[in-house]
Amino acid sequence: MGGKLGRINPKTAPKLQATRDDILWAAGVYEGDGSCQRIGPGWKTGIGGSTERVRVTQKDPWLLATLRDKFGGSIYKSNGHNSRWPDATQGVWAISGARARGFMLSIYGLLSPRRQGQIRRTMLIGEFKPLDILKELQEKIDHWEEGYPHGE
Repeated sequence: MGGKLGRINPKTAPKLQATRDDILWAAGVYEGDGSCQRIGPGWKTGIGGSTERVRVTQKDPWLLATLRDKFGGSIYKSNGHNSRWPDATQGVWAISGARARGFMLSIYGLLSPRRQGQIRRTMLIGEFKPLDILKELQEKIDHWEEGYPHGE
């Protein structure tokens, strides 16, 4: 499925319908172990596409599987190294695009102000729109065009 909201991969669809209690539980998990970020080539420059990604890193595979079953996404093994517990294996639940946006909007009101700010920044809401980056890029384009007159 594709469109203005993005492509949703049916292979990463939720297996179960999330209840209100599931959303409350997931907000608590995210508050403690979650992260969100913008990914893709255009997130800094404004050129090319970018989207949102949500991740939860955990050692407990049941917790990750429950998030995947209720909210979709995928699970993979973390390739990061934890210096405090070098023998610990961690997994990561990840969702991106329309699923990530839906998840973040579902839990937003249940999160701390710090986590809400991270979501606003990731979703480019309010003061976090990258207008300065786009203005700087336009200035570079204008400057470049001044050196190369058209119509010659």
